[in-house]
Amino acid sequence: MSKAGEDRTILLCYFIAEAALLAGTVSLQTCVPESVYTKIQYPAIILNFMVMLHFYMQGKVSQGTWREKAIPLALLLTLCADLFLVGINNYYIIGILFFCAVQTVYALYLGVNKISLFARAALFIILAVFVAKTDFTLLASSYSMANLTVNVFSAWHAYAKEHTPEKLLFAIGILLFFGCDVSVGIRNAAGLSTMLYAVSFYLVWIFYIPSQVFINMSFIRGAKGKKNS
Repeated sequence: MSKAGEDRTILLCYFIAEAALLAGTVSLQTCVPESVYTKIQYPAIILNFMVMLHFYMQGKVSQGTWREKAIPLALLLTLCADLFLVGINNYYIIGILFFCAVQTVYALYLGVNKISLFARAALFIILAVFVAKTDFTLLASSYSMANLTVNVFSAWHAYAKEHTPEKLLFAIGILLFFGCDVSVGIRNAAGLSTMLYAVSFYLVWIFYIPSQVFINMSFIRGAKGKKNS
């Protein structure tokens, strides 16, 4: 089998496995405790990272610019964040702090100018004052959410300026990431017995796993292009 054929097979298996893990997560959430279904959530993130690592090692990315290494770094930080949030399901604040780092890396990847920096700071202050107040965990979540929100606008602005598959994949991925975080916020704010809680409970991972796949594919498209150049 040629190298191109091998890559296509890897990606096909990757898509099927991620779809199966997502379907398994959603179906198990209805009938088993959290300690059970989280056992297949974290493998989805591990698989995402391992596929990225394969294309990272295969290509010329290690000799590239910092920006070309930003998505792999963010996916590594995501792996660390989810280790605490769903892997060992403990030390929640450490996982949140890793996600703060993830969104900071994506912000630098997209480029920070005066307008976006002001928007990030203003949104963080608003969330800190009206939502987080004196709660450190909520304060860290506010930082992550403020950056993620601006990252969504920055990603789609970047795609509007340059219509490339890599930019489109990343923009879709970061938008789905935003949907996941909004769902987490709604789930945490809603009462356990409400319909809003029930819907957001499922949407978290319905948004999250595809978001990581789209972001990963954005990197892979770029890495394969660099390899062939």
